[in-house]
Amino acid sequence: MKINKSDMTMRIESEILNLILHTAKTLQVEAIAMSGSRTEDQAPKDEFQDYDVVYVVDDLDTLTSNLAWLDQFGTRIIEQHNILGNRRL
Repeated sequence: MKINKSDMTMRIESEILNLILHTAKTLQVEAIAMSGSRTEDQAPKDEFQDYDVVYVVDDLDTLTSNLAWLDQFGTRIIEQHNILGNRRL
């Protein structure tokens, strides 16, 4: 996978948090959760710190059938998929 550096512009934290909230409203999620080092006040901040976001939804199939909504967050470098029973998360 080739990554175009022009696609790798850094956004400030408030821009990302606003995008997370805007996306939640657009997707009509029930709740949002965050985990990881960004939720720890004492964790050192660095340029590689990511956002571990969970959108809680009633209809997972609708959310995962078309992942184009993820593109607004930028180029995906790593994508994780979990299998739970017969469901891909």
